[in-house]
Amino acid sequence: MQIPTMLTRIHQVLFTPDGTLWLGAREGVYFTLDMGKSWRWIQRLPFRDVDDLGYDANQHQVLASSHTSDQIYGIDTKTMTWKWWRTGYKVGAVRTAGDRLVAASLFDGVVVEPVGGGVGSGQR
Repeated sequence: MQIPTMLTRIHQVLFTPDGTLWLGAREGVYFTLDMGKSWRWIQRLPFRDVDDLGYDANQHQVLASSHTSDQIYGIDTKTMTWKWWRTGYKVGAVRTAGDRLVAASLFDGVVVEPVGGGVGSGQR
């Protein structure tokens, strides 16, 4: 399998239930629908140096985070649009627990989204 030649460091690999392969890398988020024959880049995502990718089965979205940012991005796997949450913490990893986001921060430990969520969120 070929990986994008411009990638210098891959931090995370993720398969989604539809068979899409995702890469979280220093250069951003990439995905392939054909097992690496061609790759696409989520070019409008406002950050690079993606440390973690997770899959939110309830919302059918890929969650992306970086320890250099306090934002988490949820990428819709059908439309490739994204929404974001500002956590207030630099987040290295994020997962879902029911309807809430749970994140790991290098300096603040484990943080959990408040009930009702959506605080500081936006959409693109």
